[in-house]
Amino acid sequence: MESESLKNLRNLVRLRPIFQMLLQISRETGIEIYLVGGMVRDALLGRESRDVDLALSGKTLETALRFAQKTGGTYVLLKEEKETARVVLPGWTVDFAGFRGPDLKSDLGGRDFTINAIALPFAPAFEEREWTPFDPLGGMEDLGKRILRMCGPRSFLEDPLRMLRAFRFMSQLGLTIDPETRQAVKHGAALLAGTAPERIHYELKVMFSQAECVRAFRVMDEEGLAEVLFPDLALLKAIDQKGYHHLDVFHHSVLTLQSLEDLLRGRIEIPEALRKEVEAYAAFNGNLPALKWAALFHDLGKIDAVIETAEKTTFYGHEEYSLKRFEVLAARFRLSHQEKDLIGRLIRMHMRPHFWVNEKRKGSLSRRAILRFIREAGEELSAVFLLSLADSLAAQGGEKPKDTEELLQTLWLEAIALRDEVVRPLEKNSPLITGRDLIALGLKPGPEFQKILESVQESYMDGEISNRDEALALIKGKFLNKKAKV
Repeated sequence: MESESLKNLRNLVRLRPIFQMLLQISRETGIEIYLVGGMVRDALLGRESRDVDLALSGKTLETALRFAQKTGGTYVLLKEEKETARVVLPGWTVDFAGFRGPDLKSDLGGRDFTINAIALPFAPAFEEREWTPFDPLGGMEDLGKRILRMCGPRSFLEDPLRMLRAFRFMSQLGLTIDPETRQAVKHGAALLAGTAPERIHYELKVMFSQAECVRAFRVMDEEGLAEVLFPDLALLKAIDQKGYHHLDVFHHSVLTLQSLEDLLRGRIEIPEALRKEVEAYAAFNGNLPALKWAALFHDLGKIDAVIETAEKTTFYGHEEYSLKRFEVLAARFRLSHQEKDLIGRLIRMHMRPHFWVNEKRKGSLSRRAILRFIREAGEELSAVFLLSLADSLAAQGGEKPKDTEELLQTLWLEAIALRDEVVRPLEKNSPLITGRDLIALGLKPGPEFQKILESVQESYMDGEISNRDEALALIKGKFLNKKAKV
């Protein structure tokens, strides 16, 4: 009996003009077309997909080109020798590939995982008879059991990236990797080092974009794949921490990632105002994977900054060392400038809220210091606090004060209040003083102009001045008199 998920997919295929066009081309050429891969898998899981994978019995490139011409899509030749091409349409991507062998069974046997080796004959979707999947490797049963299983013993040898893809699917679909497949990862992990970095970056980005990836990362570490990808991170296992910490640097970093995901998913309670900040930030494209990268690598530089004595272990300035090591990592995996800059900013600033907590305990935290940081952090203000809170939650050493998370959240609330009440209104309004005013006062244009304008702005935000006349008086007293004395 045809399942409800297959009925839904059949209705989609029948109604969409692009599939009707494929049927017409198939009938004209006499070739067999099969729906395979992600679209079939996702349909069986009740997930929507607009990435269409097709396996063809012949005339693959000719069919793809003909389809592109009839639909107005963009034709992209992927690999001529392997007869693979792509047609891009608004909202849809259609991949055409010839059989990887003499027949469909051979083709499916050469794929990565059994859940992606289920084929649906295309033409019967438009007929009244039952639409029956061709599933020689038991992919539908594995889907039902939520198991990820490689198609055969050579699966990872043919393409080592499939090992990393296994953990992406684990995160993306909530699957468990079967023991034999895990063992194959352990034996073949070193092969991943020879894979194109752009392909690795893509898999990591998709993995870190999921709501939960820490479970998959822990299994990656157990099977040796994490060390192949991130050898610097693996070195942190040898660095014990004292005082605030209860774990070595590596396991603290992984726990920080888990704490971040717990905060993002609401498993750790925070005030409603902060919850809204977190949800708004994480919803913006690219921010979620950036947070995951930053959580995992925020302490990467502790290996360079460690100073150990009998009494304590310190890592002064480790955030700057972490930033330098991360930048090397970002270059290796071809992260975009935007990704590298965003993640780098989070890593560089993650200690600032911790310093503020200490200042607040001593009663020496100034409003001006917070305002400066609000302007420096910009749109990443709440992301920095979120990362710092996750970092703190992952540190449960005996010397850590018990009010640390409470104070971090209090400071976070104070910071967003100042941002909304002082900084953002100021950014929207015209400045009290401009460079022309400074020239009119007799000052010569130069690097000092920016310092003067920032000083005026800070004084306004700090409540020391409230209008243009007071700003001019401040400049005359603070800068003109200083020059006159010189």
